[in-house]
Amino acid sequence: LSPVCLGSLNERPIIHLERRRLRYYKGNFDQFVKTREELRRNQAVQYQRQQNLIKHNEEFIAKFKCNKKWSTQAQSRMKNAR
Repeated sequence: LSPVCLGSLNERPIIHLERRRLRYYKGNFDQFVKTREELRRNQAVQYQRQQNLIKHNEEFIAKFKCNKKWSTQAQSRMKNAR
């Protein structure tokens, strides 16, 4: 589809509807695909990091919620998890 975007159309942004939101991309269609894939990869990495942090906090809470020394820290993490 990149040849379709040549000429005067190359000056116009590509508008993509995703999750009921419009996103504007500059450049041709190949750049749009590349940028969109890069954003998806970054989003997947960020999601995995969040899941790892949630798992780590849940393990910490389970391990230290009854420990007198660390119980306040565990309670604080429980509040943040909500």
